[in-house]
Amino acid sequence: IIEFLPDATLVINAEKKVIAWNRAIETMTGVNKKDMIGRGDYAYAVPFYGRRRPILIDLVGMHDRMTEAKYSYVKRVGDTLYAEVFVSRLFDGKGAFIWVKASPLYDSEGAVVGAIESVRDITERKQAEEVLRRDKEVFERLVEQHSTELLRAQKELAENKRLSDIGTLAATVAHELRNPLGVILTAAYNIKMKSDDKGIRKHLVNIEKKIFESNQIINNLLNYARIKMPEYRRVRIDFLLNECVMFAKKRFRSPGITVEKAWQDVKGKFVQVDPVQIREVFNNILNNAFQAVRDKKGRIRVSAGVDPQGFLRISVKDNGVGMDEKELGKIFDPFYTTKPKGTGLGLTISKDLVELHGGRIYIETKHGQGTSITVKLPVEKPV
Repeated sequence: IIEFLPDATLVINAEKKVIAWNRAIETMTGVNKKDMIGRGDYAYAVPFYGRRRPILIDLVGMHDRMTEAKYSYVKRVGDTLYAEVFVSRLFDGKGAFIWVKASPLYDSEGAVVGAIESVRDITERKQAEEVLRRDKEVFERLVEQHSTELLRAQKELAENKRLSDIGTLAATVAHELRNPLGVILTAAYNIKMKSDDKGIRKHLVNIEKKIFESNQIINNLLNYARIKMPEYRRVRIDFLLNECVMFAKKRFRSPGITVEKAWQDVKGKFVQVDPVQIREVFNNILNNAFQAVRDKKGRIRVSAGVDPQGFLRISVKDNGVGMDEKELGKIFDPFYTTKPKGTGLGLTISKDLVELHGGRIYIETKHGQGTSITVKLPVEKPV
């Protein structure tokens, strides 16, 4: 029976001498039966790593844990041990995965009188398993990739739908509100011109301020819904910055806020930008800075210069309330705001407009220690 088993099989007696060496193990190892029967060093009969070393590393020693550690897989079922191991040089000098089974032989009284060991070359099976494993990983990656792309496409569709809805809403709001706001502003101006009462004039100033804020909300909605490509003009950047600062100071009218202008390095320098869009960017940034310091003795520093790479860098730094990491992570999200009023679109629009110019916008902030926003723009129109 052992002679004709398909698995390479050998039998040893209690003295560990080979008493059977079948045809399959002759074919596998290239070692003839006559050279093995009666030998006690059977384990050293097969070339291993180029030397006479074991491939069946004494699996009869059922409690040899050091032996088991050399195997990639070991399982015991009763007194039978099953193992898998990769041998880097097996028989013909090539590596192979082998499967080994070792079972004790007992006499009629239950004493161990030897062992039977079977070896099977499972290299092809292992290679097939590796191919299947790789294919499974590739398939999972493809599924994940396509799922991500599908979700992104759905998100873009939803975003486009929302932009369409916002555009419709903004156009309606602009049409329905701007006319009455214009009438209110004209009436307030006429009353202010005819009245010398300081109390009344103070209220009229507040009315004008609120009308401006309402117009700004309408503008933000319209700008976000239909941002256009820049229309480049040759602009003197120090004039544009000074105009934005003066506009912000006039709007907020807070004598406790000090604004430092530090743009001597770009005085008289011309850049190619869309003046309307870049003015919108710095109006939004300065609005945020003034709002951040309005409840304290505020300091705002506006600085500008040209970096070694030839980019225009403009920073607006305040000593206001600042933001924590959670707020900073959402600061460019549309409609996100930490203020009790406003659309939450100012920085979103600013980021989009700066990137349309081929620039970047950076924010450094710490809760309770203020915020610094830096805009980096090409001096010339990008190709």
